[in-house]
Amino acid sequence: MQNNSEISILIVDDEPGSVNMLAEYLKKQQYRVKIATSGIDALKIFEQHAIDILITDLVMPKMSGLELTSHVVKKYPDTVTIGISAYDNISSTVEFMKYGGLDFIQKPIHFTTLDDTIENALKRIQLKKDLEKTNKALTQKNQALKLEIEKNRQTQQSLEISQKNLKSIFDAMNDLVIILDTNGCVLHVNPVVCSALAYTENEIIGMSILELHAPQRLEDVSKFVTDMLSGESTLFVGHLMKKNGETIDVETKIAKATWNDQKALIAVSRDMTEYKQAERDMKIAQAESQAKSIFLANVSHDLRTPLNGILGYTQILVKDKQLDNKYREQIKVIHKSGEHLLLLINDILDLSKIDAGKMKLQIADFYFHDFLQRIKDICQVLARKKNIELTVNVSQACPVCVKGDEKRLRQVLLNLINNAIKYTNKGTVSFEVLRVNSLIRFVVNDTGVGIPQDKLQYIFEPFHQLDNQPQQSEGTGLGLAISQRIIELMDSKIFVSSRLNKGSSFWFEIDLPEVFTKKKKRKRIDKWASIHGDGYRVLIVDDNMLNRQFFVQMLKRNKFELFEAEDGFQAIDMTQKHRPHLILMDIMMPKMSGTEAIAEIRKIPENNKIVIFAVSANAEMKDICKKTPNSCNEFLLKPLDLNLFYTKLCQYFDFAVSEDTDPNNELSEKKAQLIPPDPSDLKELFQMAKTGNVLRVEKMAQNLSTKNQLWIPFATKVQELAKGFKINELKAFLEQFLT
Repeated sequence: MQNNSEISILIVDDEPGSVNMLAEYLKKQQYRVKIATSGIDALKIFEQHAIDILITDLVMPKMSGLELTSHVVKKYPDTVTIGISAYDNISSTVEFMKYGGLDFIQKPIHFTTLDDTIENALKRIQLKKDLEKTNKALTQKNQALKLEIEKNRQTQQSLEISQKNLKSIFDAMNDLVIILDTNGCVLHVNPVVCSALAYTENEIIGMSILELHAPQRLEDVSKFVTDMLSGESTLFVGHLMKKNGETIDVETKIAKATWNDQKALIAVSRDMTEYKQAERDMKIAQAESQAKSIFLANVSHDLRTPLNGILGYTQILVKDKQLDNKYREQIKVIHKSGEHLLLLINDILDLSKIDAGKMKLQIADFYFHDFLQRIKDICQVLARKKNIELTVNVSQACPVCVKGDEKRLRQVLLNLINNAIKYTNKGTVSFEVLRVNSLIRFVVNDTGVGIPQDKLQYIFEPFHQLDNQPQQSEGTGLGLAISQRIIELMDSKIFVSSRLNKGSSFWFEIDLPEVFTKKKKRKRIDKWASIHGDGYRVLIVDDNMLNRQFFVQMLKRNKFELFEAEDGFQAIDMTQKHRPHLILMDIMMPKMSGTEAIAEIRKIPENNKIVIFAVSANAEMKDICKKTPNSCNEFLLKPLDLNLFYTKLCQYFDFAVSEDTDPNNELSEKKAQLIPPDPSDLKELFQMAKTGNVLRVEKMAQNLSTKNQLWIPFATKVQELAKGFKINELKAFLEQFLT
């Protein structure tokens, strides 16, 4: 239904009475009405407002209704014009209609006639709008149809081009490409198929895919094609048969596609002959690598076992005050020779670990300047022996404390500097440490014999040594190979430049993030000889009598009560019989291994309090022991480092210490009475103390008291400081045990 308030009507008449009468009537009909008394005024209204219906008197001064109609029709074609006049002049009416008028009303105007005329005008307006809307829609559809036709044309053209390109791609591929219809018949093949299967293109087109497989595999192939069409499978591992009956191993992937406007399957087969051979070779290589690892582990054990006795006894004898200085010096030579042999063994094992991907970096915080000073002190000895000047320059921009693998970095730097000294007969060796942006650069320069240019590419290969060098027999030729691999683990690389008879330069850059944790540095005290083991029972388990004798000779000086076992079975029996405080358990033993024996011992709940040190010449056993739950407390590698052994021992037992252990160090006396908990607990306590969480510190200290009675004095001290809110003293107290 038409809403009259939306219709705008302009009434034009030079008689005010007539205008007002019509306006008043139409306003009552809710039309929006405007009036004008001349044609000129009417045109001004048109310029400012949109008019739907114009009702104009035909006879007016200045501008007649006919002239007004003529202007409006030309300029405002959407407006419908109705003429009114008191004169019954047919010619004027006809003329009005020619100008574009819709209808004519004779004065005096009857409102019924006016309503009908306006209704016709509104129908005319609505009809015109509907026609315009329809025309617009038809125009849009026509345009869309043209675009769709053009798009289809372009799509068809693109498909033709794509198929040509696809064919070109297939023909250029190194894999075998076969296009099949949904019945499995060949529609197209690329040249590789013809070459591999010895068919011509004409011979193979139209063949069934089943004809390209051996009869005994037809059922598998048929099932695969059926599964593929149902969407269940797209990969087939099998073979294709040549024209002469021979077969080649292939891996085939199939996808649904369209080829020449029909449904098709695209089969891409890859010749797996070389891959399968490589796979067989890899399995052989893995088996050889496994055999090599087992061999090296056994060799390591067999070599470290006698070295344990040699180096162990030399450490004991060199401290014997009754020994003549002459023999003490000879023992030191034996010890150094044993250490050199151990170094060679470690080099071989390190290389084996790296090649097997088993070497992992041990990242920790360490004092960088102290670390470099120790490097200098070690290398300075060799330099002085050869009367060579060793200069060390460390940039002030280098951090004080860094995070990295201290042990492996030391190994690399010692190798590079010692090599420089070894191959320099006169002149200087310089070691520089610089900070380059966020990285630390290490540079080792020498004025030695240099390296021929044609040999530079080989120096990082295992067992490579320079020819015709008198120093070449002094090592294994593994140092640089291991160093390069270690630096590669640190995401970098060692670079080298050299001139024959002029010298060489080695350098690398690694990321050593700066850290700001400060630890108290204390003088190291060798107090193992003054520890009293009275009242402590130790069970020594080792199938090698010499190793047992070494431990006996070492520990009886400390007055421990000692027991021996030759294998795991004896260890279990003697544990139940003697209830030892400490068990030294060799891992690799016949009958029952150390790990098996430990597992049996730990099955008895009361044995969980026994401290067990696993001892082995096989370094790889450390990871196995760590991964085994409820296993040993510590793992020690043969040959044994006595200082490390006694340091570990003091972490678990509250030994009495002789008064002369360190008379100048009160801290040593206090610590001899306090046994700290495990390092992980220590670190957590220290972290809580740093954050000021004294309640958490107190709770942890209480738990430590219940876990191990040896920790009670330590826990009591921690609780005392925490309850008194002595945060700084608490941090200092804990920090001394972390170093």
